Amino acid sequence: MSRDAKSVIRKYFLVCGFSAFVLFAIFITLIVVFHSIWMWTTIAFVLFFCVVERIVIRKIANHYIHSILFQDLDAEKYKEVLTGSKFFFPPAFCRLMGAYCSGDYQTTVDICEKRLRGKLKPRNAFFCLSLLACVYFETRNFEELKTICDRYQAVLSQLNGKNLKDTPLMYFMQLYSNGDYDACKKLIEEGRRNERAWILQIIRDRLYYAVVVYELGQTEEARSYFAEIMERAPKLNYASLAKRYIDAIDSSDKSALAYPKLIPTPNYVLYTPKQLSVRRGIRVVRYVLLGVLLAASIYSIFSSNSFDRKLNDAIQAQNASYQLVDYFPIAYEDEYLATMCLVSSPDGLAEGYVGTYDEGKTFSFFVMEEKLKVGTYYFQRAGDSDFYIGFQIYEEKESLPEDSYKTIEYEIDGDVRYFCIEYIVKLF
Repeated sequence: MSRDAKSVIRKYFLVCGFSAFVLFAIFITLIVVFHSIWMWTTIAFVLFFCVVERIVIRKIANHYIHSILFQDLDAEKYKEVLTGSKFFFPPAFCRLMGAYCSGDYQTTVDICEKRLRGKLKPRNAFFCLSLLACVYFETRNFEELKTICDRYQAVLSQLNGKNLKDTPLMYFMQLYSNGDYDACKKLIEEGRRNERAWILQIIRDRLYYAVVVYELGQTEEARSYFAEIMERAPKLNYASLAKRYIDAIDSSDKSALAYPKLIPTPNYVLYTPKQLSVRRGIRVVRYVLLGVLLAASIYSIFSSNSFDRKLNDAIQAQNASYQLVDYFPIAYEDEYLATMCLVSSPDGLAEGYVGTYDEGKTFSFFVMEEKLKVGTYYFQRAGDSDFYIGFQIYEEKESLPEDSYKTIEYEIDGDVRYFCIEYIVKLF
């Protein structure tokens, strides 16, 4: 593999790796930010990540790899890049275009016939048959070209009774195989009005137009078209085809256009066993990572975020102006007593307890004290237990007692305060 092709592959993998890292970081950030949202939103994030990742990688491949063929028109380099790394597995479409545009007709026929033996959607079957038609047209195997037109029509007739006239390329092939060159010429002239056509399609149509002009005996006009193609796309197989026709014109001998008959290779293998093994390994790793990410997200929702969501719903049901500051369990010698909640409101800090029923499926919030004042000592029962707690709010951290049970630092109206539970006691 050339140094230039290695450079392309290296850039592709580096940019893909960096993009995947950035996307993963953004995804994790979204999960953290929206940690209290319920399960289906998290699953949507995972699916969205998968879709965006595929789109981004496809865009990167178009920029670094596929542009070599579809913009630079360098078929040999494109084919070299596609087959230059055991970790890069281009779609069959790209493998086909690389083989076809570089003049590797045998590989093109082998891949197309192999795919057609499997179950394909009509769109993919049409593509393979169209490419086979191009191959047999360019190699002047008109007997096989007629067979391909018949196979194409058989598939096409299953779709609302359409015929070859509905597909300009295959209709051209049918007209050409029937020797109706004037109709072929007119069909291509009408197709030139398509401003959205690929540059490859434009050059191909120009070549086919030159071939038709050649068949009509207008050799000098055909020569100018062939010379234009050689100048415009010297690194495509279309240039070597044009050269063949120029040689035939110069020698006045069509034998210069002869091409060996192409016979599909039985049991053709698109990927070697080693490549298939690597491909399966990459796919397994990808699915495992996504599965772990999804499982972790669901687990985090069920383990903690569902509690947060239910608690927020209960607090909002009590008072729409309340905002959760913090919650924590109160225990005495490993005996759970209650879950205390601190909430903020326009009137200041309030505290209360979490109550549950329906076996914990439904939460409620009981306000015990509103408008807590700084420096005021409070003494109250810990939920429904026989224990009582003493607490107060401090302005300065230095004023906190050394042996307190728990201290919560919070901010309200821009000021930092310290909610301190000083002790827990049981009253008999």
